[in-house]
Amino acid sequence: LSIRTHEMPQSDPVTLIAAEDLSRLGKAERQLHRRDRIDPVTGLLNRWEFERQIADTLLELGDDETCSVIYVNLDHFKVINESTRHEAGDRYLKQIGSVLRDTLDETALISRIGADHFACYLRDRSDAAIKASMSKIARTIRSYRFSVDHHIFRCGASVGAVTGFGPDLTANDLLARAERACERTRESGDPFLDYWSPHTQNAGEDGDSEVDWVARLHDALRYGRFRLYAQPIESVGPDRLRHYEILVRMLAGDGTVIPPGKFLPAAERFGLSDELDRWVFHETLAFLKSQQADASQCQYSVNLSGKSLANREFLDEVVATLQRNPLLARRLCFEITESSAIGRFDVASAFIGEVHACGARVALDDFGSGMSSFGYLKKLTIDYLKIDGMFIRDLLGDASNQAIVKTIVSMAQAFNVETVAEFVEDRNVAEHLASMGVDYVQGFGIGKPQPLSANEDRF
Repeated sequence: LSIRTHEMPQSDPVTLIAAEDLSRLGKAERQLHRRDRIDPVTGLLNRWEFERQIADTLLELGDDETCSVIYVNLDHFKVINESTRHEAGDRYLKQIGSVLRDTLDETALISRIGADHFACYLRDRSDAAIKASMSKIARTIRSYRFSVDHHIFRCGASVGAVTGFGPDLTANDLLARAERACERTRESGDPFLDYWSPHTQNAGEDGDSEVDWVARLHDALRYGRFRLYAQPIESVGPDRLRHYEILVRMLAGDGTVIPPGKFLPAAERFGLSDELDRWVFHETLAFLKSQQADASQCQYSVNLSGKSLANREFLDEVVATLQRNPLLARRLCFEITESSAIGRFDVASAFIGEVHACGARVALDDFGSGMSSFGYLKKLTIDYLKIDGMFIRDLLGDASNQAIVKTIVSMAQAFNVETVAEFVEDRNVAEHLASMGVDYVQGFGIGKPQPLSANEDRF
């Protein structure tokens, strides 16, 4: 409201009163401010606001107080998003956000910080409380069922956390450490809680940033500081080939072995995974050439990342190499993840046909994110189906997992595809899987990864 009086030359003064309705402008400003802070899909804090609020709380953190970040990475969100429609994917993310709100108390800060990544910040909680929250989140998401277009998807997530203490903590460092803890969880299958202080970190170990890891990856490729490992895939029946999955480890400058959970995320994020796949492929071929004829009953599985599947030049190189080495081709199997195959279906289907023509085999890895997966079995002429470990970890105590595994095995048998169960941690689980008709088992209960050497008879 504004009031102005104007003197008139030949009359009395004139007073002008002007009024303007600012409610609509205020509403627009509030909506804009909310858009800057809130993720539009889930209604949770966006990453920028999440880090800002963490930074504010860190200023108030006492010397004897701790803070924790729980990091959640959803399993197979890409499969749900691309095999249905993006609106359904948004609805799934929104419901996962609700699950996190219901699982944690109102003092927790919760954010969607990436496409299928969430983070939760909690202040001054005990280790037991953090571990309990991690387990509850993983268990709740695992038990959640998402339905769309008459399909029911079983959900899952890797959950890791970091507890920080001491001065000079930053939100960015806490998130980076929590993400690495989540990768450790994905690798081991068990929720991993890390501890960190800026003044106690070892700059040569976990304290390195992802940019540091990229430089180390380039050096490792250049100077030959990667090593092949092999993990046995055991047949539960007679008269089958001996199988091994080829894995990769990196050597530090002092010769210590660096597990993949530390360097593979950087390789994938910065576009080096296809270079690493190329190295593994050619080194595996060199190993096979070094073997004696009596080793011809062994088959070796090599993993191909999504980036490799999108690299036509690399795929052509693989096929050309197999064509020049037909005897070696028959001893190779290529593992492609379900999400990569579905996301690049035409490319994957063509590549599978090409390697089959050379005599190699193909396995579909991490299978079972949803019942819609079965439709792809009719279209992809694969040889092996590797059942996702989320169904195997709690197999003996979870009737729903047993039912899902039985269904997968039955469908695979109908398509003449052999099955492999991953994350088998003990012989009791292996025996139960055998009774369900699974063909192969793999996991630490069967055999841990060992260095692959041309001089060792076990390979």
